[in-house]
Amino acid sequence: MGFTLSIDKTGKDQGKANYANAFIGFGVDNRKSSTGIYLEDAKKAGLPVNYEIIPSADTLAFVSVPSEGVKNEIIISLALLILKGGGTIIMDRSGTGFGQSHSKFNINGEGKVQDALGNPSGQTKEGYNIWGNLNKTL
Repeated sequence: MGFTLSIDKTGKDQGKANYANAFIGFGVDNRKSSTGIYLEDAKKAGLPVNYEIIPSADTLAFVSVPSEGVKNEIIISLALLILKGGGTIIMDRSGTGFGQSHSKFNINGEGKVQDALGNPSGQTKEGYNIWGNLNKTL
């Protein structure tokens, strides 16, 4: 389980990738976003991404959202499909500080997606938010 990120600007995202066996996220057209790079990294590692994911109880998807909030609605619907299929979602820790879900940089992307998913089921030992089966991250 897990895949290696070719970049991790903030030093927080590799921890989420370490848990994942699937990836949800889309890049942006006007710049080379971290999310877009992670998408390519997941593909290179052979993980199912976005519409390729067949949700099951074994699915643990790392969800990454560009700061612009590009494709939020699609990301939300894909994440909800994972949860409906018994899978698990991992995202940034809650809060308004640097690198957290509702920071100034993340609020329109990660923050809005997390708000749509509702309260997380819990957190990993590193503090990442989890929706679904917490046992998959122990």
